[in-house]
Amino acid sequence: MASDLNFVKFVADQIDDSCEISYRMMFREYALYSKAKVVALNL
Repeated sequence: MASDLNFVKFVADQIDDSCEISYRMMFREYALYSKAKVVALNL
C-alpha cells in the first residue's frame, strides 16, 4: 500500500523547522529526511 502524501506532509509539519525536514518517494513509499539523512520510511 502506497504512502499517503497528506499524512507525510502532516508529519513533516509537526517537526521543528530546525530539523530541515524533507520527503521523497522511494520504492512507492515516502522517506522522511532530516538534513539529507533518512530518518523514517513507509509513512
